[in-house]
Amino acid sequence: MNNVASEIESALWNPHDPLTRADIRPRKLEVVPDDTRKSYGSYIGIDCEYVGVRGFNGIENELARISIINYYGYVLYDVFVRPKKKVVDWRTWISGVTPANMIDAVSFEEARGRAEFMLQGKILVGHALQNDLKVLRIRYPQQYIRDTSNYAYFRQISGGRPPALKALSQRFLGVSIQNGPHCSIEDARTAMLLYRIYKRGFENSIVTQRQRNRY
Repeated sequence: MNNVASEIESALWNPHDPLTRADIRPRKLEVVPDDTRKSYGSYIGIDCEYVGVRGFNGIENELARISIINYYGYVLYDVFVRPKKKVVDWRTWISGVTPANMIDAVSFEEARGRAEFMLQGKILVGHALQNDLKVLRIRYPQQYIRDTSNYAYFRQISGGRPPALKALSQRFLGVSIQNGPHCSIEDARTAMLLYRIYKRGFENSIVTQRQRNRY
């Protein structure tokens, strides 16, 4: 495990809720009990990697890997997925996916079914989740989604536009990620850590938005 993953993962093991930026350290000083750390709980983090299909440049995204973690960053599910359509661009330099990963990959139907089952009734945490849900072909209730790309406080670094996860991690966590091909586990953990540190503000903004929508 590299140092970046170690910092983020060990911070998520901390029982504080919400966490603070001070909890991000190479060594874990407090750790939740093992049975709690590995439990499903009420929150699920998700991130997917895509390959390109259709056309000369592979303009359409297709699922190639899915990683699902819990509130404490524990990996509940992580598999490579065989695309249903012919791959035009593996996008390895971004996705980290290669043809060799398809040898033991599961079918799209298996991955989608497992994801749907695991998400039932959970608060879903991630970054730009509309893209992940689209490739999974899953519709999920908006009230259960916590998307770090939509949080107004985070958008201040990108002029109100959806910020990149890499930029959020550097600015709000002080941790550099995605310094090579993306890792869906690392990305899911980063989004979960961002949510846990800014949880109060995140939830307050959702309550405020709901109140505005009533009128």
